[in-house]
Amino acid sequence: MATRTSWGKLQPLRKPRALPPPDRVWAEREWEIIRCGHVPADMDDKWFAFVEHDRLCLHRSWTGDQVFQADFQPCDRGWQIVKAAVESRRRWYKRKYEVPDRLTLELLIDTVLLGTYDEVRWRHLWKLQ
Repeated sequence: MATRTSWGKLQPLRKPRALPPPDRVWAEREWEIIRCGHVPADMDDKWFAFVEHDRLCLHRSWTGDQVFQADFQPCDRGWQIVKAAVESRRRWYKRKYEVPDRLTLELLIDTVLLGTYDEVRWRHLWKLQ
């Protein structure tokens, strides 16, 4: 289980900007995996993630800078994000627009935390940028 202290020095969102949460609902089993977080295995692993009080925090592993946060809550079919934010200062994250950032958050959860890679959706994201 990754915690805030599982990785080096972490920086919180410096200038958070609200992000419309993805419409997706994650199943209970997926939420159990997401809650475990992610500690990078090597230098090619670019993300560190942990959950505190149902809030997912995604940090860049090399710098410790937080890029996304997502507040989850239970719903009828599992868990959903009810509030999300992205770093808005370009010095720390070259954010795009709401749609690509929203999709990036969802794809990072799938790829980094759940271990599933959807090449079609990633290609769609690259076209949006």
